[in-house]
Amino acid sequence: MAWFIVKRVLSIIPIILGVSIITFLMVHLLPVDPAEAYLRLSKIPISDEAVQLVRTELGLDQPLYTQYLNWLSGAIRLDFGSSYITKNPVWEEMMNYLPATLELTFSSIILAFLISLPIGIFSALYKDRLFDHFSRTLSFVGAATPSFCLGFLFIYIFSLKLGYFPVSGRGGLVHLILPSLTLALASVAVYTRMLRGSTIDELHQPYVLYARARGIREKIIIGKHVLKNAITPLITTMGMHIGHKLSGSIIVENVFAWPGMGRYFVNALSARDYPVILCYVVLVTTIIIICNLLIDIFHAVIDPRVRKKGVY
Repeated sequence: MAWFIVKRVLSIIPIILGVSIITFLMVHLLPVDPAEAYLRLSKIPISDEAVQLVRTELGLDQPLYTQYLNWLSGAIRLDFGSSYITKNPVWEEMMNYLPATLELTFSSIILAFLISLPIGIFSALYKDRLFDHFSRTLSFVGAATPSFCLGFLFIYIFSLKLGYFPVSGRGGLVHLILPSLTLALASVAVYTRMLRGSTIDELHQPYVLYARARGIREKIIIGKHVLKNAITPLITTMGMHIGHKLSGSIIVENVFAWPGMGRYFVNALSARDYPVILCYVVLVTTIIIICNLLIDIFHAVIDPRVRKKGVY
């Protein structure tokens, strides 16, 4: 098991390195000169002399591969430079915004799981009946509606009209409900259909027939045996959806003025704050890879065949 984990950890290093190279190249291929962006954000008149001084100060006059190696050596030490806007260290600012984004991301995944679990199970148990048709229709509507539309709709109904929740900002649980629900509903359709399909497959397995023949109660068969096997693909999908939630949180954070990394990244992107853009992409990529690694380890723990055959 230890060797399995070591191999998986080592395998993520070239992935992160490749993402950093691609992101670095894409940022430097943008039509806006980083030196001009720095001067503009610093409210310094742009001139040829000023641009040249800034390029020398930021190391932009060096070959591209030298710039990348210098940036990589700093990134390894968690030094991503300073923001062009605030002049503060990017890593420190990112760590200030990270808790809010993780709070929104994981609360939405938990909420989507809690909503999908009963709907998926009952849809499988009452296949092709009224509840099954209704849940599938509701899931399709939720999946087809853009997150920003749901967000504005929730704000209009539950905040402006009913006054149950605040319009924006981050505070207690009451501030978290609407953003989490907005982000969660996009995944409810996927989770529900997956759990419904896997539950139906498990209900047709021979062990269910044998359990019923032995007189075991249906609730015990469903809760103790069927659900345990049916929920495994759902957990895998939830882990894979971490990246989707992190990217989706960009829209939701801006709709609800949630002070997270997504909102910080959008402001940096519009201002061409290159150090922030690079740090955000690498950090989010690393979080996604780590979450996928944890899902792989979870599978290896519950199924020895995974680590024996090296499936993951």
